[in-house]
Amino acid sequence: MDRCKKVQRLVKKFDVLKNQCHELNHQLHEESQIEMAKQRFVVLWESARKEQLQQSISLQVQLLRKEQTIVEEERANALQAAGTIDQYYDWKLASTEQLIEDWMSRFDREKEEQDARFQKARATEKYWSELLQIHEQQGREIELLETQLVHWETKAKYTVFCHRMATKLQAWWRGLMVRKGYGKFGTSGRNKGKKNKGLDKKSKKAKK
Repeated sequence: MDRCKKVQRLVKKFDVLKNQCHELNHQLHEESQIEMAKQRFVVLWESARKEQLQQSISLQVQLLRKEQTIVEEERANALQAAGTIDQYYDWKLASTEQLIEDWMSRFDREKEEQDARFQKARATEKYWSELLQIHEQQGREIELLETQLVHWETKAKYTVFCHRMATKLQAWWRGLMVRKGYGKFGTSGRNKGKKNKGLDKKSKKAKK
């Protein structure tokens, strides 16, 4: 009896274990199927991902090559532009230096011409100042000569006046000598007149 119960319990446990084992096998099968499906999906996904990655890499490589080409073209253009700019700067510098040199030569030439004009102007000014001094000196001399001329004219007029007065006096004296009967005015008459004059003075004194 006890043995039968034990057997029954064992059978029940066996059935339970069998059911558990069956469930575990079913669960394991499902998990294995799922894992296999996952593996298939993962393989497909990996292949798709790899393909997509390769495509993206190829696209990036193409883009990088295009960018590299563009960069190289830009670099070549930049180098060409830099060379052109250097040539322009060299030409501009040369033209500026030539312009400065021309300006300096023109400045030196104009400075020499200006100096020459200044020297000529100074010489002219000196000449005119000398002429002015000569003119002033000649003016003073002319004034002095005019003063002397006036003096000489006055003296000449006075001399002429004296001669005229002397002539008048001489004529008056001659007329007086003739009217008084002292004789002709001359050397003899002059002596005679003097003698008569002396006699007249003595007679006048005696009368007094």
